[in-house]
Amino acid sequence: MRRNIVAQDAVPAKSPKNQTLVQYSDGDQFKFRRNGVLRYLIVLLLIFCSFSLFGETILQQSFEAATTDSWSYSANPSPESRRIWWGPTTENMGGANAQEGNVYWAGWDLDNVESTVTFATQTLQSDYTYQLSFWYFTKNLTTTNDYCRYSLMYDTGTNWDNWVTVNNNSNAWTEVTLDIPGGSNYIRLRLSSKFDGTTKYAHWDNITIDGRFTAPIVSNVSANQRTDGSTPPMPENFVLVEGGTFHNGTSNVTVSSFYLDKYELTQAEYQAVMGTNPAYFSGNPNNPVELVSWFNAIEYSNRRSLQEGLTPCYSYGSYGSYPATWPSGWNSNYNNHTNVSCNWTANGYRLPTEAEWEFAARGGNQAHNYTYSGSNTIGSVAWYYDNAYNMGNSHPDHGTHTVGTKLPNELGLYDMSGNVWEWNWDINGSYPSGSQNNPTGSNSGSYRVLRGGSWYSSAGYCTVSYRGSNDATDSSGGVGFRVCRVSP
Repeated sequence: MRRNIVAQDAVPAKSPKNQTLVQYSDGDQFKFRRNGVLRYLIVLLLIFCSFSLFGETILQQSFEAATTDSWSYSANPSPESRRIWWGPTTENMGGANAQEGNVYWAGWDLDNVESTVTFATQTLQSDYTYQLSFWYFTKNLTTTNDYCRYSLMYDTGTNWDNWVTVNNNSNAWTEVTLDIPGGSNYIRLRLSSKFDGTTKYAHWDNITIDGRFTAPIVSNVSANQRTDGSTPPMPENFVLVEGGTFHNGTSNVTVSSFYLDKYELTQAEYQAVMGTNPAYFSGNPNNPVELVSWFNAIEYSNRRSLQEGLTPCYSYGSYGSYPATWPSGWNSNYNNHTNVSCNWTANGYRLPTEAEWEFAARGGNQAHNYTYSGSNTIGSVAWYYDNAYNMGNSHPDHGTHTVGTKLPNELGLYDMSGNVWEWNWDINGSYPSGSQNNPTGSNSGSYRVLRGGSWYSSAGYCTVSYRGSNDATDSSGGVGFRVCRVSP
């Protein structure tokens, strides 16, 4: 049985619109989630929407589930003519499965007629660096009469030069990644193949242009070169948590210094990177984002790192650290959470470990041993059941609140108790005995750790020591996260 987050002694009298109450048989908390259809739509939005104010995937032709995508194109011959069409994996197209999803551009038995797929001209934005990537699969093409090739042009013309021929017999999906030269204003892409016979084929899949924000070049100014290795500098709302040791109730735990956002991640920040705002309480962009899964937090961290020119912390299996190349459905099965690994020395954004989170919530080396993060009086530091849920659905204080509106803890961190539960990196498990140094959680298990309580949690669940957990796909209107970075 899948066990969901932490016991909750307060049962909401009425669930928010389009949400249903769920009671878990092992006595765990009552909590609300959007109905299955709406949650499915949210997942689709997270996959396909990636527009951002600070960095964006300009468009993505993923060849996954439909015969049209956001990047317009034309084909010659037209699909389903001369064995050229969108090829589902059930078709006899030479035996290749799609590289991603279950649909791809397929060419087979072309009768020596050139087949082309021509994508619309794209206008590139200044202050962005661009990269084109795609996958191809060829088999049994000869080097004399056959070809499979692409042309990438940096203008708005009609000619096609700069043809590059790919491996004529890759016999496997093979990725091509191309950096777009700086200063390019437009790009055009055409794919082309020609061959004959039923033992030959050429397929294309998962064609993407990605644009990442870069700092503008400023002239007529002078500045001193930074020598601390911090490029770019740490965001001003990040707090240095100097390393130290605390007792977690079982053993002494030591953590190294790190930087932690003083606020829970807001809806505006999430939308700026992911291109969508899944929050139920969406009336205020400075409220914490919620209805986000652990997988969502992982993807956000890597996408933000890439947009800011940092090294991403997370990788998925053998697919690397770029979420656009992760396989379809990677975030839809909670068992996939063990496929995610973390590079603990990377300078990008990540979730705090449970040890880091608790050490920071307690106040780090300045801790006063408060029950809640920053006080023994919960109402002064937390939005929780008594002042946020029990007001009634129509009360303006019902639900999440703008981050940072309660008092901070000793380190200047806000909302470490209440407002929304916060995802941690760790797989939930029993604390090991004996002293620990920078622990990163259990090596196996089905659930990821949640900490801090939420706006609908009673006081006992908002303490700095209470541990919650849930599976990596789950989301609710009381679950969010905050991010951290290693100390330079």
